[in-house]
Amino acid sequence: MESKPSIRTKIREFLLLRTLHSKLILIYLIFSIGLFIFINLAVMSVVTNLEETMMLRRLHSDVVYLEDLLSKDDSARWRIENDKIYYGNLLIGDGTEQNANLAPFFELERKTGTFSYVFMLDEDAELSYVKATASSAGYAEGHYLRVAGSTKSPEGESIVGTYIAKNVADSLDKNWIYSGEAVVAGRRIYCLYNALFDAQGNIVGAMVVGRNITELQAQIKSSVNKISYATLFAIIISGFFMVLITLKWTSAIKIIVRYLKQIESGNLPEKPLKLNTRDEMSLIADSINQMLISLEETTSLRKKSETDALTNLPNRAAFYTYTQSLYGKLLETPQTFALEILDIDFFKQYNDNYGHSAGDTCLQMVAGEMRAIAAESENIFPCRYGGDEFVIIYTGYSKSEIHDMVATLKGRVLSCNIEHEFSKISDVVTVTQGVCFGLFDGSSSIEDYFEKADQALYEVKKVTRNDFNIVSIDDENIQHIVKVR
Repeated sequence: MESKPSIRTKIREFLLLRTLHSKLILIYLIFSIGLFIFINLAVMSVVTNLEETMMLRRLHSDVVYLEDLLSKDDSARWRIENDKIYYGNLLIGDGTEQNANLAPFFELERKTGTFSYVFMLDEDAELSYVKATASSAGYAEGHYLRVAGSTKSPEGESIVGTYIAKNVADSLDKNWIYSGEAVVAGRRIYCLYNALFDAQGNIVGAMVVGRNITELQAQIKSSVNKISYATLFAIIISGFFMVLITLKWTSAIKIIVRYLKQIESGNLPEKPLKLNTRDEMSLIADSINQMLISLEETTSLRKKSETDALTNLPNRAAFYTYTQSLYGKLLETPQTFALEILDIDFFKQYNDNYGHSAGDTCLQMVAGEMRAIAAESENIFPCRYGGDEFVIIYTGYSKSEIHDMVATLKGRVLSCNIEHEFSKISDVVTVTQGVCFGLFDGSSSIEDYFEKADQALYEVKKVTRNDFNIVSIDDENIQHIVKVR
């Protein structure tokens, strides 16, 4: 029987991807990792866009709320007068700290957490480039002057009187709106810039509202993490079931392989293949069972066609089948080989005088002794070649062992004491045997052994009966080898 692999061997085979189970798990892991990354990226993109959309909506609401805080008058309009910007009659500022109306902006930040500023259009401004600091990046100035707002610089100084970034100013001039990330007073915020118009529809400034970007990022991270955990949990659960399914599949495959190996070895299983599955594996098992039934029928028919009905020994057809198969094996692995031809002495006289029924019984008794010899040792093939002639093939035995078995068979037939008063050599049935022995290395064919054994048998019969002669395949002249025993 095939030995079961050790745990270490199984682990090694698994890690080296030599099993279907390990390959399926690897494919699943690669697929799961790819799916996890894809879902996270997709979710990150979707959630980011969603959060930005929601942020913009909140900021639009903050713009309306800020205008309500600045004035309750629905007819209020933005205007510039004497280098100052007003909302209705409320002074917002002129770019100086003294005239900056900061209270509404601080109230908005306190109530909503939103930063807010108002810029006044200053087309005559002398613009420059603001150098980068440790807390903020450098930028080119645009023509919008900050006049009021709720934020101070990282150093705690007012940023009233500073100018907007040029790229934002250009967007406001062209599109009247700008949204996105910006660094304001050293802080990263998500901003919405809206152009401010006077009663004639001219741009007079801009209002910006914004929320700290860390808030948005925290919300996005929280949303993505929740979805990631749910995705990971789903992958782990599905992976668990995947492992169970693959284990069931591979176990079924192993059972099928063991079953097929048993058939391949020539030992047809007594019981049909059974799998505790209801999937395609069960269909395979059904097909194998049908194949087994066909093999059994074929084997049975072949056995009948290759079995002598009278003696139940293999017949001449079986002899040729066996020797053809054996020939290839002997060429691969040379072994000692012997072929024996056995005749029942004066069988015609026995059959003519005792009748065919007695003759059949005699053949059966001799065949029984041959079967007994074959059953006691391995690699012995007896067959009825025709009439009262039998052939026995011995593989892997020494010449002395062949001698002993041939002599034993001769003695056993003699011990059967089958009466034969018409024999010219004895009053009981006897046999004469011719044997050819040698190392089968392909230099001589099985037919050569058969011819030499037949010659050895003939040489014995020329002298006597109830005897045997063993010759070597290398002997060219066997006439002088006969030694009557």
